[in-house]
Amino acid sequence: MTQEGEGHWPNSSKNLQSNIETFTAYTLNAFSCTLDTFNAQFINLVGNLDMTGTLTIGGETLDSKLSGKQDILTAGSGITIDASTNVISSTGGGGTTIDSTTDLSCNTLTSTGDVSIGGVITSPSQIGVLAFSKSGSVISGSGVTKLPYEQTQYNIGGHYNTSTYVFTCPVAGRYYMYASYYTILDQGGTVDLILDDGTTTRMISRSQEGNNKPGNNQKRQMSVIIDCNVGDQLYARMANAQIRLRQNNTTLDEIVNPFVVQFLG
Repeated sequence: MTQEGEGHWPNSSKNLQSNIETFTAYTLNAFSCTLDTFNAQFINLVGNLDMTGTLTIGGETLDSKLSGKQDILTAGSGITIDASTNVISSTGGGGTTIDSTTDLSCNTLTSTGDVSIGGVITSPSQIGVLAFSKSGSVISGSGVTKLPYEQTQYNIGGHYNTSTYVFTCPVAGRYYMYASYYTILDQGGTVDLILDDGTTTRMISRSQEGNNKPGNNQKRQMSVIIDCNVGDQLYARMANAQIRLRQNNTTLDEIVNPFVVQFLG
């Protein structure tokens, strides 16, 4: 059924059923009628389609397709986003490309290959702590006393306890650990970094004076990168003799000799 030219198809209020291979409307001034059913393989329009009813395509109403969330979205060149499996996939053989025009928002992003990022990576919720002390008291002990870093500058995730001076690993992965302190005159203080998995307490780094007698308030520091499991505890502990975490007591938030744990991934 084809209507061409400047003709006018008058309004019709009669019910009409039509099955058409192709319906082409070029320059109709008007086409207005009431249809119970209008089935066509193709409808080619060069102008607007105005409807007061519901348009159904492929068994789905266009209105719900436009407004509702789709479980599976095929986005050109064989790229499919499947909400039921949380997978973005490509059937083109070249993988799925997320380029500079793509905004990606997700809870978890997992990659089995390399990730190349040309901009800045920000991770404000990355697990970690920077602790320090306001006390200039002498610390002594032999394999028992934890270094009392009782203040925090940040404690992201809340995994460091300022009462027990212990950081508990919330996720498995690689952690950076750092501790620092001051010597006391003629005291060969020795400090260990400890990993406690609940069964074994293991020294993972040590700072010691050897045969030298140190001067007063000489800074000592140590660090290590270590793989940890969920629930592992990290802390600094006295091995022998005496040290202090600052020269004297203060009420200021001065960070002199910090204790740091940072999750690396």
